Amino acid sequence: MMGSLKFLSGVINVASFPVLCVTYLDKLFPVLESGWPRNVGIFASTVVLSFLNYTGLAVVLGLVSLSPFLVMSAMAILKIKPHRWGSLGNKEKDWNLYFNTLFWNLNFWDNVSTLAEELDEPQKTFLICVVMTIGAIGWYFLIN
Repeated sequence: MMGSLKFLSGVINVASFPVLCVTYLDKLFPVLESGWPRNVGIFASTVVLSFLNYTGLAVVLGLVSLSPFLVMSAMAILKIKPHRWGSLGNKEKDWNLYFNTLFWNLNFWDNVSTLAEELDEPQKTFLICVVMTIGAIGWYFLIN
């Protein structure tokens, strides 16, 4: 059941990317807003994204797109103020934003169970990954 629902979720999620690409492009090229030019644009973006995924260029593009975040994180190290870590700051919290962010950060963590057999030492590897991820999330909230 979990595998079927994950597959369905993945299909729906991946199918939205070409539509998002064309939606972004229609701001620059209004001809893509509707009709057959939009359909051709969606088909073309599907072919291009499939080609990138098939050839492995998606990994390179992913690393390139992550590089600004790595640079900004390195720059943020200089702005850390440890004296604020114990402060509660503003007493009024936006709980909707908090729970939305919490949900988004924990989304797809159930993939751990489906990927466990792909690793040599899943107990050790997953523990390291979870600790690193929670540390990165905590780091983000500390510097903001």
